[in-house]
Amino acid sequence: MSVGAAYTGRAARAVVGPARSTLFPSVLHVGWLDGAGSLIAMSGRTVAQSNFAESSGGVANVAAIDAGVAGGAWTIAGVGLFDAASGGSLVLAAASPSAVEVSAGQPLSIPAVGLVFTVVA
Repeated sequence: MSVGAAYTGRAARAVVGPARSTLFPSVLHVGWLDGAGSLIAMSGRTVAQSNFAESSGGVANVAAIDAGVAGGAWTIAGVGLFDAASGGSLVLAAASPSAVEVSAGQPLSIPAVGLVFTVVA
């Protein structure tokens, strides 16, 4: 399935943000992904849908996201938003431009406009 170019932003906003469809959860749980897109660990932190707003044909976080601390020496290549604290089902995932090496106990956060979701036409 593909979405026409004129509707990619609307499609992204239907999934994430204050104007999302009620089919999507109001609170999302942050998890860290490896290079294959598999879950490394959940952050133990949540992010509200109200933390996202329209951005360049998609949505982006409007404030920094506190994502706890690394539970080990990880290579993080992306972030996933899940429907449950235990991981549950993946709602959305975003790849990092480059993998990041972190050490156990290192504070993790995502700066404002650091997490952007777009739909490819």
